[in-house]
Amino acid sequence: MAFNVQQVAGRILNWVGAVLLALPLSSNTFSQEASTVSMNTVEHQQLMQLLQAIEPYHPRTDVTGTATLAGSTTMTILGQNWSERFKLFHKDVVFTRGVDGGDAALRSLAKDPNVIAGISRSLTDKEIADLKAGACKDPMIFIVALDPMAVYVHKDNPLQSLTPEQMQKLFGAGSDGKPKVSKWGELGVQGAMAEQPIRIHHRSSISGTRNFIKTSILGGLELAEPAQTHESNTNICTAISKDPNGIAMCGFGDGNEGVRPLALELNNQRIEANESSFLAGKYPIVRPLSLILDKSLLAKDNGLREAIIRYILSRDGQLEAIRAGFYPLDPNFLRQEIAQLTGTQLR
Repeated sequence: MAFNVQQVAGRILNWVGAVLLALPLSSNTFSQEASTVSMNTVEHQQLMQLLQAIEPYHPRTDVTGTATLAGSTTMTILGQNWSERFKLFHKDVVFTRGVDGGDAALRSLAKDPNVIAGISRSLTDKEIADLKAGACKDPMIFIVALDPMAVYVHKDNPLQSLTPEQMQKLFGAGSDGKPKVSKWGELGVQGAMAEQPIRIHHRSSISGTRNFIKTSILGGLELAEPAQTHESNTNICTAISKDPNGIAMCGFGDGNEGVRPLALELNNQRIEANESSFLAGKYPIVRPLSLILDKSLLAKDNGLREAIIRYILSRDGQLEAIRAGFYPLDPNFLRQEIAQLTGTQLR
């Protein structure tokens, strides 16, 4: 079975300017504070050089008004940080919090075009059509940060890597709704642990992480029933650190000392799930963090939404993404995203 990662509007660039996430995942083409993301000095310098190449935020005019941010719980802290820092430039702007969850935020935007919806996955064609059929007649999507994802296990788990096929069997549901593999020996683990049960941890049903696994890893098939669900990726990693049989997919910034990310076995090559692989453009399991808004309101809110997007896509906004445990975008790609404010709409 082939992996199927949806195209992210054909518009994500990786660190060396090549297209990232625009290819389907298969066995052939698999597709905080900065200190909270574990990295060595070279990687830190790479990020700092990248940030220096991004334009800082320069307010074009003073803006006022109220903006409602809704959506992905993965992006909650990031959205709060953006709101607080944006108000340092525009003190009279008021931010309110809408519904939690990417799916709920899209439904909210379809009813109320004043909402700015955050999602931690790609939009489907049907979701875009549903927005246009509702009150959001001219939806625009802005990719605002990247979140590399890894499969985590307990630090003492002997398993070192997974193939795409193993990931599908692990997370995909069988006819009984359960994983297609149930014991660690089925994933190649030997010794006493081989007969131990696999315990899958997932986010709640409203989570974009869960939807990402379904659409990108399983090609739209249903997820297996988890042993436990959690309200955040950080909570998942905390739980796995206490569960020797636990396993889950979370972002790079969510791990802790009690868990360990598994490498990816692809085309007889082991790709480590770490910052070096990602920064080199080798690690492919990456999801976009995006904001969706109604373009028609850009001309009606006295510049509020345009200023918010320009701030988020500036050096100031991208630094907040790093502080929240995510990764900034390529400067050339950022310029393309900003150009949407006066150019191309989401088709």
